[in-house]
Amino acid sequence: MKARRAFTLVELLVVIAIIALLMSILMPALSKARAQAKTIFCKNNLKQLFTALNLYHVDSDNKTLVSQGGGDFWFTQIAPYMGDREYRADPEKALSGAMKVLFCPDTKDPIYPPGRGSWGSARNRWRYHVANFPCEGSYAMNGWIGGWSWKEMVAFGMFEEEDEGMSFRDSMPGRADVPVFTDSVWVDTFPHHTQVVPYDLQYPYDDKGFGRICVDRHKLAINLSFADGHADHVKLEDLWSLRWNKVFEPLDVQVPAR
Repeated sequence: MKARRAFTLVELLVVIAIIALLMSILMPALSKARAQAKTIFCKNNLKQLFTALNLYHVDSDNKTLVSQGGGDFWFTQIAPYMGDREYRADPEKALSGAMKVLFCPDTKDPIYPPGRGSWGSARNRWRYHVANFPCEGSYAMNGWIGGWSWKEMVAFGMFEEEDEGMSFRDSMPGRADVPVFTDSVWVDTFPHHTQVVPYDLQYPYDDKGFGRICVDRHKLAINLSFADGHADHVKLEDLWSLRWNKVFEPLDVQVPAR
């Protein structure tokens, strides 16, 4: 009877070593591919938000989207143009529907449990919890394009009346260098070229501009959609090179590495 030949210990170790080597080669490539897929998904979300905003403008005789706070913010007003007409009535229930477009795939649940409002972070979604209206998301609207009404912002002391002249709220500029929607830790942002902040601000409550968007969400970069309809992956230091408002003066900013 012919003896059956088994693997020797050396042969098994060689096979294991080869598998380990292949895994060490493939894992970084798989990780990179996964990150690229998330970036593409995130950019697509932002493009969809821009498309919905454009449909809103067409349906509103090209009037700027103006939020009144509470249950009437920008994300509730564009929800019907995303195909979700129930969102305004019950945003928490509708989060599994079309309005999941507000979720960047690189973010997870808000920092605080349900029932509490929450600023976001590089890795967590914000929760807008005003007037018992618990919306969640990962993106902001450029406040110089639209959003909270200027009258209310002046009343709250956020801006002076003359600051409204800096905004693009008279008409969508249609420019490739004007951001409309962006990765963010809050629902809106008002960048100004005088604001230079470190990118790793964890709790940017007192910064209504770059502190909300200069976050390490996509390897020292974030995703944005622009007024000409395209979306892009932008390094943090390049955020200051964009045209956030009418008087914005592009700056060359060096963002420190960790």
